[in-house]
Amino acid sequence: MANWHRFLLVAVGLLLLSVSGQAQKTKETFGSSFSQYANEPNKEQWINGALIPNNSQYYEGTSTLQRLVLVNIPANPAPPAGQTANYHLLEFRVLATKGGVNAYDFVTGFDQALKDYNNITGGQIKSGTFDPTSASDRLALVTAAGIPNPATASMISSLFTSGVKAVAAAPASQYTTSPISTVVAAYDNTTYPGFSSAVVKRGVQLYGEAGTSISGATMEFGGYSAPDLSGDSYGIYRLSWTSASKKILILAGGHLATGDNGSPYSALWVGADKGASDISGGPYHFKLEKLDGASLGNQDNQIQSGAITVFQSDCGITKYEAACVGDVLEYTASTSATGAHYAWTLTGDGEFLNSSNQVVTNPGDVATVRVRAKSGSTGTFNVKVDISATGYIGSSCNDDVTVNPLPTITAPAIGAICAGTTSASLSYTGVTGGANQYKIIWTSGLTSMTDYASLPSSPITISGTGSLAAGTYSGIIYVKNSTTGCISTGASVSLAVNSNPTITAPAIGAICAGTTSASLSYTGVTGGADQYKITWTSGLTSMSSYVALPTSSPITISGTGSLVAGTYSGIIYVKNSTTGCESAGAAISLVVNANPTASAGDAPAAQCLDEAGNTFQLDGSGTNGTFKWTVQSKSDAAMGVEFSDDAIAKPTVTVTGGVYGTVTLRLTVTSNATPSCGSQYSDVTVTINDLPSPPDVTYNAPACNSAFFSVTVNSPEVGTYILSRTGYDDIKIVSDGTNEVLFENLAAGSGYSVVYENSSKCVSGANNCGGAGLIGKSSSSSLQTTDKATPMQRSIRTEAYPNPTGRDATINFSVPRSGHVKVDVYNALGRYVTTLFDGEAKGGESHSVVLKGAQLPTGTYYYKVTTDGKTKTNRISLVK
Repeated sequence: MANWHRFLLVAVGLLLLSVSGQAQKTKETFGSSFSQYANEPNKEQWINGALIPNNSQYYEGTSTLQRLVLVNIPANPAPPAGQTANYHLLEFRVLATKGGVNAYDFVTGFDQALKDYNNITGGQIKSGTFDPTSASDRLALVTAAGIPNPATASMISSLFTSGVKAVAAAPASQYTTSPISTVVAAYDNTTYPGFSSAVVKRGVQLYGEAGTSISGATMEFGGYSAPDLSGDSYGIYRLSWTSASKKILILAGGHLATGDNGSPYSALWVGADKGASDISGGPYHFKLEKLDGASLGNQDNQIQSGAITVFQSDCGITKYEAACVGDVLEYTASTSATGAHYAWTLTGDGEFLNSSNQVVTNPGDVATVRVRAKSGSTGTFNVKVDISATGYIGSSCNDDVTVNPLPTITAPAIGAICAGTTSASLSYTGVTGGANQYKIIWTSGLTSMTDYASLPSSPITISGTGSLAAGTYSGIIYVKNSTTGCISTGASVSLAVNSNPTITAPAIGAICAGTTSASLSYTGVTGGADQYKITWTSGLTSMSSYVALPTSSPITISGTGSLVAGTYSGIIYVKNSTTGCESAGAAISLVVNANPTASAGDAPAAQCLDEAGNTFQLDGSGTNGTFKWTVQSKSDAAMGVEFSDDAIAKPTVTVTGGVYGTVTLRLTVTSNATPSCGSQYSDVTVTINDLPSPPDVTYNAPACNSAFFSVTVNSPEVGTYILSRTGYDDIKIVSDGTNEVLFENLAAGSGYSVVYENSSKCVSGANNCGGAGLIGKSSSSSLQTTDKATPMQRSIRTEAYPNPTGRDATINFSVPRSGHVKVDVYNALGRYVTTLFDGEAKGGESHSVVLKGAQLPTGTYYYKVTTDGKTKTNRISLVK
């Protein structure tokens, strides 16, 4: 027995040495780490000291958090009978009353302590994001700094997560003193919210090392140090367990007594002015005393009374701070107090409204009210709510609101526009209330503005009107003070879009060049058109301004007299002089048709009378019409006139009748335009000169001793006398009418043919002698006959040379049988010119005739040799 006491004294000595913190820690050194949770928001920490107002704020009905870590627990040197050395007993006490006022009314579980805080405050004991039902969040809480030696965060974490756990709660039956017995019963009842259904509310939580176990965990309440609880009295607790674990984590809570109105759970009230916050003076304690009978020294977690208050019902109210006149603000009061009542008051420029927007004096005991800001002398109002609830201290909160006036815009008006105009102008005379922004909402047509825009000086430009049809478009303009956010009540505006006038089917009738005016017809106008204007791209001068529209179609367009033929484009616009709206413009064109022109050309050279007819080439010309040649006059009615084509500009005309004189021909050009521009004509006269008489000549026979003869022209006239002989060059003598015309040294027997050519180049008939002769009157040719026999031939043979020729051409021909032969000449048009031979010819004999080209114009000629029903045709080209 003496040896046991000696061993216990040594063990207690070692324990005290460890508790003092002076000894060097070893694996075998026992130690304890005792701390409590200081819950100052955002500065939460575990402390080995007192909870004071500067680091904690607990409320009646909440529970302080207690954390104890036992390290290197020695074997129990004197376990009770039936227990092993792994049986351990922890003795501690908590201050139950101080001066007769309740402090800690019982010890509770750690998890339930978290719930107690939520039950009273509606919040969490730890600020920030904290979920007490999360194992990781609870682990973070119990391992948070600070951790007194010899425990560490890793040690606590290892124990908390080991899975070795036990719970011990003092039986409610051990609390026999009133009112604590009643409070404990109410706390344990299901009507008081617990952490979870699986948690024993007042169960102190023990955690051991992994691989071990905890059994027989028991909590006993041993009553009070002062049973009457009239002074300072401690509640005495004994916690025992059996475990081989050398480290034990113990988590508990000390429940702070609730007076009478300190929480909504009235069954937990201990009486008026008896709650934990009612204690004055020094702190009260949660004290460790012994482990396995050995003292744990002075380990005392204290809390000062100032760190405990009664939780006041929190009060929250919607905050506006500023409003505009007419704004209806909805205020909602909020509190975590259960069964709260609300009393509302309002002062200043505001009024309560009910749900029907009727003004009421008192909105009643409701959490939400409606307040309308109104215009008044103060420019502010204050709304206040007082919140009361059973078990809570009442609270109040309010909102001071500045009432800003509504801005206004004065006399907004939109000027009417014409359809198609891309913008309109909204004018106004002024604004009030600091208006600096505007917005227009349209009922149709234009797109309403979704946001406010900066308000310009008057006017405001309204864009996007170009696609609007004619009509009236209604809208509302609002102005806003961007600083206060106040918006006007809205002013009605309307935009009148007037229809543009139109002119239907405008058309200008074509005119002839030189016409001094034109007519523009139309079928009608719309849109009240009463004025018009025409702009021209060229030719006419565009109108610079509108003039009155005639009351009916047509419009006279003047100034056209100087226009040359062509098409002139323009655009006609019509206007409503009342609305100012103009049409889009209709294209028009003025066609000026050219007047016809006619020229019969120069008179063709006079011709000498040809009994077969005289053919003239006319050189007419003209434009802008159709041609027509007619005979205007003729000097002799016996004259016949035949055009090759009287509908062309340059036909040939043949005058027949065998008489000489003049024919006046007229070329008329008639307009083929619509409308017709009339006709023009021009005359030309063709002249046919008479043929002079054959010259009167005297044959002067050769003297007896001469081989030559001479020919004298009797009474010569002014002109040229031509003597021709076969085989000789022609001899020409020009006479002035006074000189002698004598052809001398003419070989006897050569014959002769003398003709007279007057000043008109007309050649008379011939005075012939011997082999010389004249075929036709209009031209001369010679015929030479040879007596040389030729062999029989089967067809007509002929040739002409030179071909082409510049003057005369000799035509040789022969026929297969004797008979009548005729040689005729035709021009390129197939018109007869002359006959070179018309007589008998022997078959097989060669004959020659000469085509005199002097009187013929340049061109192509054809001659035909006809005999015995057969014809041979050849061509001769005459080039001068």
